[in-house]
Amino acid sequence: RADQRDVYEDGRRGRVEIDSRGSGRPDVVQYLDADEKVVRQDEDSSGDGVLDLRFENDQPVPVTDPPNAPPALEKLDCGAFDRFWETH
Repeated sequence: RADQRDVYEDGRRGRVEIDSRGSGRPDVVQYLDADEKVVRQDEDSSGDGVLDLRFENDQPVPVTDPPNAPPALEKLDCGAFDRFWETH
């Protein structure tokens, strides 16, 4: 299973959704500026699917209306080795 999803907005990476607990659902969301610097980070501190911690420019800020965490990350289908590799 993937542990990170990059979300592109207007042709640039604008957000990174990270599964830091291995649950399959992102519990950290980082918002990036045009230089891909993290300007805000939301976290689900309790694992309940609600992003209840927020940091802006490395400083904690109150979350008045906490959003839900993003949907689960998809399982990766890596397929199988080609038969060519069985004989070489």
